[in-house]
Parts: sequence; C-alpha cells; structure tokens
Amino acid sequence: IGALVCTIAAYLLRTRREGSLYTACAIVLCSLTTTLIRNPYSVPTPSAPETFYATITSYPTTTAESRWQRCDAQVDYRGTKRKIILHADTAITLTIGERGLLTGYLNPLSEESYGRLMSRRGYVGELWATSPTSWQPTSEPTAKSLQIVGRRMQHAMVERIERLGL
Repeated sequence: IGALVCTIAAYLLRTRREGSLYTACAIVLCSLTTTLIRNPYSVPTPSAPETFYATITSYPTTTAESRWQRCDAQVDYRGTKRKIILHADTAITLTIGERGLLTGYLNPLSEESYGRLMSRRGYVGELWATSPTSWQPTSEPTAKSLQIVGRRMQHAMVERIERLGL
C-alpha cells in the first residue's frame, strides 16, 4: 500500500520539489515489495541420493590442498531447470558445457547470509558428487549457450594473458 501511495503522490507532485522525495520512496518501497513477494524455490531435505540430468555451466575451481572442486551446474529438477552449486571429487573430470547424469544429494542452501545471497542469484541448492561414478557424461561439451561460449572465451583469454606474462 505504501508503494502505491508514494507512486501516486510522486505523480501528482512531479513538478514540485517534494515529488523527488516521493519518487525515491516509491522506488525503494517497490523494490522491497518485489523482494518480499518473490517466492524463492525451496528444495526438500534429501533422504536418498537422486539422479539429475545436468549441464556444467562454469569452470571447476579447486585449491591445492582440497579434494573437492566447485562449479555451477544447471539441473533438470522435477521438470524445471534450476541452477545449483556442484561440489565434486577431484577424481571426476568436469568440463564446461558438458552434459550428463549426476547422482547425489541435493541439499538446500543455508538460511544464513551466504545461502540467502545465492538464493537471490537463482541457485536452489548444493549437490555433492562424492564418487567418480556420480558423474556420467552423456555427450561431448557443447557450446549452445551464450553464457558457456562467453566463459570459454574468457578462460582462453586469461590463459593467454598468463602465458604472455602481462
């Protein structure tokens, strides 16, 4: 109601100095309203491992002492495509654009600040692929998505800059 009142007041007072204040209030209240109305996708707590059809959408990253690699993936979850954070064993070879069957536990994101941030970015959960048999590629890496093409180009440019020592 406050967003509607501020929007009407801003329109009626658009030629006066107070109109700017009402416009700013209307923008803030409208953005808060859309944030509160937005229904985040929820993921039930897993009881057994599930199998998903997935596409790797980012390059895997890992640290020297870690046995886990992290990347983004898009999974077909109950008939819709959802973004997830994939944690996979380093024994699993992941390539951007690769499609395959992924078996594991899809855990919901935490309710703390990082989980809320990732929910706002469109992620629905984290999946842990704990064994090399968790990932079964079904096709060669594909570049059908502009996002994947862009990330491949960026990765190639970064490697080139590192080789040149710039």
